[in-house]
Amino acid sequence: ISAAVSTIFPIALILPWLLSDYRGKKRDIQSPLYRILGGIAFLLAFTVPVFGGRPVWVLVFAGAVQSVMLPVATITIFFLLNNKKLMGEHTAGLWLNLGILASILFSLYTTYAGVVGIIGDLTG
Repeated sequence: ISAAVSTIFPIALILPWLLSDYRGKKRDIQSPLYRILGGIAFLLAFTVPVFGGRPVWVLVFAGAVQSVMLPVATITIFFLLNNKKLMGEHTAGLWLNLGILASILFSLYTTYAGVVGIIGDLTG
C-alpha cells in the first residue's frame, strides 16, 4: 500500500496542476477538481491490495505503461518547440532538435521493450 500511495501522490498533484495551467487558472488545492482527481488516484492505488493483486507485478506493469507515455510526451515537446506561432523566435535549433529526435528514438525503443516484456509476462 505504501508503494502505491507514494507513486500516486505526485501524480495526484501534477495532473490538477497541468489542467490548471492549461486552462489558465490559478492552482487551488482546495478546489473540487483537486479533491476529485486526488480521490480517484488514491482509490486506484488501493485497488491492487483490495483485489489481491501482486504489488511487484503491478509496479512492473506501471513501468511498462509509463514507457508507452514517454514517446507521446517527447513527440509533443518536439512539435511544441518547433511551432513558430507558439514559440516565436525561440523555436528549437538544429542541436536541440537532434537531441529531441534521439530521445524520441530511445523512447520508442523502450516502449517496444516494455510492451514485449509485458506481453511475454502475460503469455508465459
